[in-house]
Formats: sequence, C-alpha cells, structure tokens
Amino acid sequence: QETYKGHITDTPVYKDVMIELVSEAYIDNIIFITEKAIRPMCAGLPAIYIGGQGYVHHLRKIGFKLYDNIIDHSYDREYDPWIRINKACMELQSILDRHTPKEFFEATVADTIHNQKLLKEKLLNKEPDEFLKRWIEKEVN
Repeated sequence: QETYKGHITDTPVYKDVMIELVSEAYIDNIIFITEKAIRPMCAGLPAIYIGGQGYVHHLRKIGFKLYDNIIDHSYDREYDPWIRINKACMELQSILDRHTPKEFFEATVADTIHNQKLLKEKLLNKEPDEFLKRWIEKEVN
C-alpha cells in the first residue's frame, strides 16, 4: 500500500520512523555532508550517521545538536570504516532495545526543535521547506 510521491519523507512508513540510520556514500574518512544528513532533521528525526571519521563532529561544529543525551556517537571516532559501521549499527540496536518510541521522543524533542530552528533561521531559505522543494525538484526533473 506504500506510495512514493517523489521523496521518501512523503511515505506513510517514513512518518512512523523513530530514528534514521544515515549512510553517506563516502565512509573512508572523507567528510562530505549531503542532503542525507539534513533530511531526517527536516523531518524531525534523530539519526545515527555513518560517514567519514569525524562526520558527527563536523555536524556539531556547524551547530547541530545530535541527541548526545540518548545516542552514543563514540563510533564516530573510529578510524576503520568497517568497525565504525559495526559500532553505529550496534548503537542503533542498543537504542531500540532501551527505549520505547514515546520515551525516545521525549528525550530527543529538544534537540530536534533546536536543529529545525537552526536550519530555518541560518542554513536554509526562509520559505518553509524551500530546501527540500528545490532538492526534490532537482532529483525528479
């Protein structure tokens, strides 16, 4: 019954997601932040990020809050990309084992609001969803 209207965030399944595992194309210690990192923030979802070593650190330097009260991002410091991926997946499983969706939401909502305000006020265009609209338009056309 799932329908795809041009973007994954438009699907009912995505609206039921509690946390997203974001995997960048480059994991070999290259920091390349793309729309994949921003998508869950726009949708109001916490995420675990698999990218180059220090990817999470660079998101923090931009000003994002990354749910440190509930997500252990120590995997981000791991040099070996395959070990880093494994540690990130283990952290995801640990979060799912420790928290109900309601508990997780309550523990993450403050950082979500901070990130969405940062995106709206400083990093994206002032018009609501303009970043996503431009990105979707580019991808669809």
